[in-house]
Amino acid sequence: MTSLFRAAVISAAFFVSCPGPALADDVTLRARSGAMEISGTLVSFDGETYRLDSRWGRLTLEASAVECEGPGCPELQSFAPELRLMADHATADHVLLPLLTAWAEQEGLTLTSTETRHSLSTPEGTPRLHLRRLEPAADVSAALAAGDADAALVLPPPDGGRAPGRPVARLPLVLASAPDAPQGVLGRRALREARSTGTGWKGLTGTDRPLVWHSAGRLADLAAIDRFGPTRFAPVTAGDSRALVEALKRDPWGLALLPAPLPEGLIERSLADSCGLIRDASPFALAAGEHPLAVTLLWQGSGRRLPAEARRFAEFATSRAALALSPAMAAPLTSQGTRLSNALLARNPDVSLADLQEAVTQLAAGRRLPLTIRYDRSGAPDAEGRAAIEALIALSDAGAFEGHSLLFAGFTPSAGKGPANRRASAAMAAAQRRLFEAGLPAGRPRPSTAEAGFGEALPIACDDGPDGQRLNRRVEIWLLPAP
Repeated sequence: MTSLFRAAVISAAFFVSCPGPALADDVTLRARSGAMEISGTLVSFDGETYRLDSRWGRLTLEASAVECEGPGCPELQSFAPELRLMADHATADHVLLPLLTAWAEQEGLTLTSTETRHSLSTPEGTPRLHLRRLEPAADVSAALAAGDADAALVLPPPDGGRAPGRPVARLPLVLASAPDAPQGVLGRRALREARSTGTGWKGLTGTDRPLVWHSAGRLADLAAIDRFGPTRFAPVTAGDSRALVEALKRDPWGLALLPAPLPEGLIERSLADSCGLIRDASPFALAAGEHPLAVTLLWQGSGRRLPAEARRFAEFATSRAALALSPAMAAPLTSQGTRLSNALLARNPDVSLADLQEAVTQLAAGRRLPLTIRYDRSGAPDAEGRAAIEALIALSDAGAFEGHSLLFAGFTPSAGKGPANRRASAAMAAAQRRLFEAGLPAGRPRPSTAEAGFGEALPIACDDGPDGQRLNRRVEIWLLPAP
């Protein structure tokens, strides 16, 4: 019936009449041709469609085809659609607000914000979009289906199942504490045990004090469970990000998983994998896909059609998931102290001092791009690896590597013997070099290229699980001075 009335109003071709109960009508929608009209109680208006309860049930009518009369009609001159988005306060501060700020700058709009409401308007003051932030429901999918919200920022399924939406951003999380908390590197395995058994700081640093976990919101709690397992004790909660930070500053036995960068007064705690390697939590590691505690946020919609301006913001938000790279983001080896110290901590008998010196000698004059090619279980480059090659080709075609050469540097996990791993890593690097060169447009300037294989040298993570092995099997792209 809804679709019939939409067609009727647009075309004014026919009119359906049937008896029904009387309603307290507050609007009359009249076809612009004047051939027909429908009265009812306005349920909603999103700038493109009216929804009203009428004697024929709930109808959806195209705003462009009708004129609205009555006390319930919206004020079209000052109207802007509202987008209801579920996101906790930490996600709102570190992801949603930066997205809205960037959107406002791109569109030339003015952004005004409160704790739960953001409004975008033109410089003349005409509103374009209102965004209302809602706290995430216990069952986000059910809340979206029920119409309680229009969209939500969520984590991917922990079991690796099908993602419920499109990527929005990678959010770097770090372990944080007050400066006077027990000091030392925190082991991932020891932290998992402390959370599950209640052994406290003694298992982490040797200090016989209880561990107090502070909750940074539902998203951070889910990420903590995924990385460190469930906790047997109830975390300390706070009303918002500022209250959480102040509570953690005052707690010498507190620990929290917070978005980076941390506010003043808190310190970031180093995290070590099971084999003792310290994980790099720098912005470069985030861009390279190597950050140990980064989470991918997804935009999960309700399945209902959003108003035009809300759709444009959603498209903007999800299009930014692909990080815009440039040679300016490249990092020299001297700034990658964590991987150099890890190379010594690894104590791999298949990697000699001469092997490490050879790797450092070849890489020291260059800078590493965040673009990194990794592999899926079949041994082929994974989706991000394929995207990295495509981005590398696009940057080269744009002249970004003028005055530089590119070194494709291959690395492997520690499984197998050293010489075989060095040969395998060199073969990986050569294959990606050929793939890059084959993708360059004909007749365009191209940088000189080379490849090298370093085997197990300079590991990113421990090799004791599939995640660590995936991180270590890689081809890095290094910018070197042109020969």
